[in-house]
Amino acid sequence: VNVLLSKNLLHNILISHFTFNSKMALKYATLLERPEDQGVAVGNLGFTLFQQKEWVTAKACMVKYVFVNPLI
Repeated sequence: VNVLLSKNLLHNILISHFTFNSKMALKYATLLERPEDQGVAVGNLGFTLFQQKEWVTAKACMVKYVFVNPLI
């Protein structure tokens, strides 16, 4: 039971850090006005939100990702 709790806690911490880093990457890409970097940051954030089962926000990120990166 303790191993399972530790594994879930570690997963939650990693997802939290990844979400924070994705948001910061998006902020800096926006400040630098680099659409290709914005697309990558939005895609990563959308994927992380999808893993967290935040479906509506994840979908919005993925739609933006496809809009910014039309060649995929």
